[in-house]
Amino acid sequence: MTEYRVAITGAPNTGKTTLADALHIKTSFRVIHTDEHIEDEWSVQSQKVVAQMEDAGPWIVEGCTVPRAIRKWGNVERLPCTHLFYMTTPRQELTKRQLAHAKGIERMMNGIVRVLQDRGVCVLVQPTLEECVVALQ
Repeated sequence: MTEYRVAITGAPNTGKTTLADALHIKTSFRVIHTDEHIEDEWSVQSQKVVAQMEDAGPWIVEGCTVPRAIRKWGNVERLPCTHLFYMTTPRQELTKRQLAHAKGIERMMNGIVRVLQDRGVCVLVQPTLEECVVALQ
């Protein structure tokens, strides 16, 4: 069986948690919600997520911390994920703080997506649940 390691990220309010939970129902993959580290500083949050991403799959990790964790990934022998689903469209108007956060995520993702694609990671931008399920088959 393939060791699926699915990363879902994007701006606030783009449906990351909803997609992760729906994929869990379809796949039974364990879900890691990075919001559980929300009280920690950014650097600590991303280090905790990196540690969780070291676990064998199958799993789904979702949240705004994922791009920072991928940037901190130090294991050159193994990709940080097999699939990256990048959610870009907020489902409601964002606050100024959320907009700033979204722009930071976008900048990080601009540098990450091509590198991961070049290394064989399946990257989908604003995918539907059905597209994600097909990608995982």
